[in-house]
Amino acid sequence: VLDAVLALSQRPKLVVEVGLYVGYSSTRMASQMKEWGGRVISMEVDPFHAVIARNTIEWAGLSDYIEVWVGHSENLIPRLKERLPERSIDILFFDQQGTKMHLDLEKIRGYNLLSEKAIVVGDNVLRPGDH
Repeated sequence: VLDAVLALSQRPKLVVEVGLYVGYSSTRMASQMKEWGGRVISMEVDPFHAVIARNTIEWAGLSDYIEVWVGHSENLIPRLKERLPERSIDILFFDQQGTKMHLDLEKIRGYNLLSEKAIVVGDNVLRPGDH
């Protein structure tokens, strides 16, 4: 699905991922986006998972294209507003557990961070292997 979203978005400059886990999705996206200088900001609440993801990202040679932020999304989303210009997020990928996706989306929309061509994707799988 993410490959199709990247193609549909036509060379996105910035992807924000909420819910990194071990870094598979961010690594997959950034490996394609580095060709045109795109980057990924990934947020992860679990510091253990963030360490695994950072190692995966480093091993893949993508540390220059992926930023990993550790903490709760409600605390990290305001940082997006501080660091990003308006309308700069081309893909917003919610991959976190729980039922807060709509609250996080409302906050990001309220900060006017989604680009005019933004695509929002949500994954509600609780853990790997769930159907």
